[in-house]
Amino acid sequence: MVKYNKYLSAVAIITLFILAILSFIGGGLQSRALWVVVPSAFVLSFLAFPQKNLNNVYFKYMIFLYLWIAFTYIFAFNQEVAARQLRTIVGCFVFISTYLLLTKEEKNIPWLYLVYLVYYVGMLNYANTNIITEDYDYTEDRLDIRNGLGANTFAYFTFFVTFIIYIIDECFTDKPRLRKFFRILFLLTPLLSFVIAILTASRQVFVIQIPIIIGLLYIRYLRGASFNRRVIFFIVAFLVLIVSLSSLVDIYSGSLLQSRNEKDIADDSRMRLMRNAIMVGLEHPIVGVGPGNFAKYLGQSAFSHCTYTELFANSGLPALLFFIALLWTFVARQWRRYKRTRDGNFLAFWLFGVFYVIDNFFYVYYAAPWLMAIFFLVAMHSEQYYKKYYSRNIKLQI
Repeated sequence: MVKYNKYLSAVAIITLFILAILSFIGGGLQSRALWVVVPSAFVLSFLAFPQKNLNNVYFKYMIFLYLWIAFTYIFAFNQEVAARQLRTIVGCFVFISTYLLLTKEEKNIPWLYLVYLVYYVGMLNYANTNIITEDYDYTEDRLDIRNGLGANTFAYFTFFVTFIIYIIDECFTDKPRLRKFFRILFLLTPLLSFVIAILTASRQVFVIQIPIIIGLLYIRYLRGASFNRRVIFFIVAFLVLIVSLSSLVDIYSGSLLQSRNEKDIADDSRMRLMRNAIMVGLEHPIVGVGPGNFAKYLGQSAFSHCTYTELFANSGLPALLFFIALLWTFVARQWRRYKRTRDGNFLAFWLFGVFYVIDNFFYVYYAAPWLMAIFFLVAMHSEQYYKKYYSRNIKLQI
């Protein structure tokens, strides 16, 4: 039976890799992949681990959130729009559940992380071959929405990939060459972040990437290090900065990113959308105006681009509180575990949680399968890591 489950989970993971590969291939393959590959992966994972890993606090909060959103359909301003949103949420739920089931086995976790790396490579390849053409000019253009790929999508996934590269190295690489490979990849993430920021003209890249990279560098190289090692690290970092600063400034100067950074953030359209969403939420504080209905209610085309305000406007305060409870539970749990164990990986999980919370101010995550599944993958990785190394040795209040 164990071997049978092993084969089923392996096939399920392979189907997720297929989904990642097909996501940026034209000809309608992306749509078919979502409606065929994802349900297939869920069925396989459910057969391998029936109901396993679904009995945890994170899954419960997600159930409460989605059930409340479904309940607010009854009061929707436009039920057709609400129905479309619910179909999207069902797909999101199936995708998240697949990841939760597969993380029952710790050995599946690095492969599930690698699915995101393949997805990211596919995203970059699509941009390079379809968006960055001869007419593309980073001083005037930004990677725009094509094939469902928005400019800020690169920012979200660059954040995920940065953490994934770091945590795979810390938890799953035991061969020196493989560890060296991932260490080099991680040291290249600042350069990757800068390139992505310039090409997308996305201000949030720097907001998220600079502090999380600094935080992860601190955990790996400076936390608990000797004075001499810290001095050497800062000297090397300073020399690298001095050598590269001139070139980076030249590229940044005149870019669309610089132009956007010089504008007052209060004038940003997202701030206006968030204010409007808060206003709508205050007018309908319990059930909101219905799933996906914020934009329709105000007669505009754009949603609020913020998970918290979008939930508040669409499904009221209960939905917002369920989502906040979900994130708070994860962040607080990682901090408590770090304080008790002084294990740097719990500090890294905590950092991921903090910046995931911040990132939700820039986009609506709760109905986006890839954006939500990464949270549950990291959360269950933390649970598996704690269970493996600490649950039998010390009693933690979690």
